[in-house]
Amino acid sequence: RFSRLIIVINTHANPEDSRLLYGSGKFVSLDTILSHVFDLSVIKHYGKSFLFLVTCGGFVKYALEEMRSSCQWFSSAITFGADSVDPLLVSTQFLFTLMDFHIFGCEPFDLAVHRTFKKEVVFHTSVYVANQSQIGRLVECAWWWQPNGVDVQCCNKLAKYVANRPCNGKDVAIFWCQEKTHPKGVARVQYVEPLLDADRVRTIYGKRGDFQYMFEFV
Repeated sequence: RFSRLIIVINTHANPEDSRLLYGSGKFVSLDTILSHVFDLSVIKHYGKSFLFLVTCGGFVKYALEEMRSSCQWFSSAITFGADSVDPLLVSTQFLFTLMDFHIFGCEPFDLAVHRTFKKEVVFHTSVYVANQSQIGRLVECAWWWQPNGVDVQCCNKLAKYVANRPCNGKDVAIFWCQEKTHPKGVARVQYVEPLLDADRVRTIYGKRGDFQYMFEFV
């Protein structure tokens, strides 16, 4: 009843199809790995069970449904969205701290996730959290970088943040394309309206001009 099961899978994800490296040069699905390593029916005998996928963002790009389906066995599952994840950073700064807060500190899992999502993690990668078949994403949303949790690009490069000011009655973040080969006749300026909190879809944490991130269902 009070037992806990923690499974950590640290491997490479194929950026083209999300399959995971398993064995000598062999790529398979998450379901295949779990079925091969465990008797999945046993997992439900634990009071709580956690699946941590320390792998690059190629997995979440194509395999969110596999992560969602893992919740039929595990209480919660977590993985990361950066193209190149630093396994030491996410393990020591996020996963281990999360377990300290949740298991030893007895804090609710969702609260422990937010307490653990510090600047060191935010600036490195987004975090995907699945439980009860729902998946949420925690990602930086600073006005000068990713106003809506997505890089502002032009000409396939990051645009430069210029300022934020009112536009048509709404506050917008202004970005400028610095690419010399920017097409003539096409505006270099982008006006990005940060989306406000949306009930049950997106919630913003932190303050504008300071450390800020959002949680949204995906």
